[in-house]
Amino acid sequence: LGDLGEGDPDTDILHIKDDKGDFLEECFAWILHDAQLRDWLGNKDTRLLWIKGDPGKGKTMLMIGLVKELRDRLRTHESRALSFFFCQNAEQRLNNGVSVLRGLIWKLLSENPALGCYIPKAYGLATKDKRKAMFEESNSYLFDILKRMLSDILMDASFEAVYLLVDALDECNKDMDGLVEWIAHNAADPQSKAKWLVSGRFNTKLDRTLKPKHHQKKLILELNDEHISRAVAGFIKQKVDGLANEGEYSDELRIKVQMTLEKNAESTFLWAALVCKHLKGVPKLAIMTELNKFPPGLPFLYERMMQLIESQGSVISELCKKILRAVTIAYNPLTLDEIVPMAELYEWSIEDICELVSLCGSYVILREKTIRFVHQSAKDYLNSIAELFPGGHVEGHRTIVSRSLKAMSTTLRRDIYELQDPGRSVDEVKSVDPDPLNPIRYACVYWINHLCEIESGHDELGLGDNGTIHIFLKEHFLYWLEALSLMRSLSSGIVMMKKLENRLKVIFSSLLHNISIRYQSLIEKTPLQLYCSALVFAPDKSIVRRQFEKCIPPWIQSKPEMEANWDATLQTLEGHTGSVYSVAFSPDGRQVVSGSYDKTVRLWNAATGVLQQTLEGHTGSVFSVAFSPDGRQVVSGSYDKIIRLWDAATGALQQTLEGHTSPVCSVAFSPNGRQVVSGSYDKTVRLWDTATGALQQTLEGHTDWVYSVAFSPDGRQVVSGSYDKTIRFWDAATGALQQTLEGHTGLVDSVAFSPDGKLESLRVVDDWVVEGTSNLLWLPLKYLPTCQATWNGMIALGHSSGKVSVFNFTPGAKFIIQK
Repeated sequence: LGDLGEGDPDTDILHIKDDKGDFLEECFAWILHDAQLRDWLGNKDTRLLWIKGDPGKGKTMLMIGLVKELRDRLRTHESRALSFFFCQNAEQRLNNGVSVLRGLIWKLLSENPALGCYIPKAYGLATKDKRKAMFEESNSYLFDILKRMLSDILMDASFEAVYLLVDALDECNKDMDGLVEWIAHNAADPQSKAKWLVSGRFNTKLDRTLKPKHHQKKLILELNDEHISRAVAGFIKQKVDGLANEGEYSDELRIKVQMTLEKNAESTFLWAALVCKHLKGVPKLAIMTELNKFPPGLPFLYERMMQLIESQGSVISELCKKILRAVTIAYNPLTLDEIVPMAELYEWSIEDICELVSLCGSYVILREKTIRFVHQSAKDYLNSIAELFPGGHVEGHRTIVSRSLKAMSTTLRRDIYELQDPGRSVDEVKSVDPDPLNPIRYACVYWINHLCEIESGHDELGLGDNGTIHIFLKEHFLYWLEALSLMRSLSSGIVMMKKLENRLKVIFSSLLHNISIRYQSLIEKTPLQLYCSALVFAPDKSIVRRQFEKCIPPWIQSKPEMEANWDATLQTLEGHTGSVYSVAFSPDGRQVVSGSYDKTVRLWNAATGVLQQTLEGHTGSVFSVAFSPDGRQVVSGSYDKIIRLWDAATGALQQTLEGHTSPVCSVAFSPNGRQVVSGSYDKTVRLWDTATGALQQTLEGHTDWVYSVAFSPDGRQVVSGSYDKTIRFWDAATGALQQTLEGHTGLVDSVAFSPDGKLESLRVVDDWVVEGTSNLLWLPLKYLPTCQATWNGMIALGHSSGKVSVFNFTPGAKFIIQK
């Protein structure tokens, strides 16, 4: 549960109540009598209900009430379960599809431990740190893993129904389309026990996907204005009673205030709440004058609130705007410590900043020392007004980058927590008070995200020689990595560096990136080894060695002589306990799959080197692995004579293909993913149906072991190479032998079709990495591969040591140029 969850949805409800005020039973009770809700509750065929409403109509209040009501009703029903999630656009752990699925699954597992059987098998077999990695954002298959887990849970035979409530689905940014489509698909699945209840404002994707059908309905709050108005009136009465008691209103004034609020609120809870908040503390003699200044409608109210901020005077209003500008453009809520550098409030105390935040109270609130929006509509309004971003949003991102670099450059230093012990594990690090990293936590994690929002040249961005970013990376790169390690965010930093390289083609950052990639596992566990092992074993002439050699502890008086520069290795993936016989890239290049003498198949993140899955089941060495064309499946062939098909996202075994009478040497998918071809020591080539596992063809003709097989790009031919020194072409549809190529004087251990008939792909021939007919890179003995795979300028080599090396080459001609 700790690896899976990012927070308890019940805690999120408590925070919402704190932010929005007390929950009123009468404000939601009407919906329990609504015909559409009653149909959703009682009709087994109505499996999805969308509560649609404009901002401020009380959707979240209704959903909190329905969670409470369903929880009370289900206490005595063991065959029915409840889970829920409340999206919030401004908070990263609450605004994406992965987080929604995490929260729903976490709640179900925490209250129904027996559902633990649906946790992927690979999780239980992995070590502690690898288990955590499975559910980290860097796992590109996490969304698919979670969908599969929840799908399986929702088909559990012990359940009669599972009620799933998701509030503010329109505030889900990343993966929203995929999440909405999956919810609709699951609601339409007759095997699923799910009863979905979602809320959200109008959104084109929601409107198209969740349009009413026989199994899904839509409840439009604007069509229930009588009920909403009555609920808002009850809410206003409670607020006015509080104001009247505190301000000693007469009955006549109380009624007048209440009636004016009801008239102008236009059935909007948020409008009433914001105005009542402003009226608190206003003298009773001025209450009506002040109240009449607020126009009906949320946009006009927000406009009025901005006028009030500007009326505070130029100094105060500009400080307030600095705060609003920073929190609006930030990717995550900012703490009081973080707002100081992001809004440049260095001259002001925390108490002063709290007062400034209170002046912005119509847009933001302060909870647990963190500044949060009162409502998504407040953030939308601030994003839309030019006066808050006079230079545009791009200039806003540029300002955040500049302030982040300034703050990090001022704060970061070697051993910032004064641990001193170079072997101290990050798990042994206790909290530091005051924590020097608190003001720059946001900057450390997000500055590159803001940088990538800016469309400018390198020099203008400060990436050129002696530019601000160039100087920061030269002087503070290792200190930044240390900080990320202490913050448990090193994986995020590595992904950011890769994004910087890909987005801006920054060669300098690519050179620095080497040390973070190669020593990631070490730095994550022991951050101070950045200045020991990582520097000592860096190449003598590498940028990072030259720039930070002064950081090597003086007690290391002599160091081994290292190679002059980094080799082309991007990653060394360690984990196999036996020789690696086969490697392959996923179609999108984000993953590597490997097969080994240790009988396992392993999936790795190509960007970070993190082990994502260990697939176990073979009883002999795994000789060959491959990804399906869509990247969703992996096929493996083994010494145990068996071919296995696996789900690449969850690691689940899907098919076991049996028929070969000797070890399987080679496997490959057809271009459409519907077939697998295999070659074996039994001298045959076989074709299989991936959907059913059925054997389709047995191709006979080779007189010795078949070492390698492949499909042609159009899927019409199969090629095979054999110990009998021949290459054979076969018709994939009929199995007929089309051609036999003879000429080799030794066994043929690898065959492949080129995509366009030209020999340009990277490969290893003898001791060389070759491109076309040109030798590019001679490989020392320890780097000679037992298998290889290529993708988009990268080549992965598997070694007898059990390691996998990944090399990257730039496109185009490759020459040695004399300078």
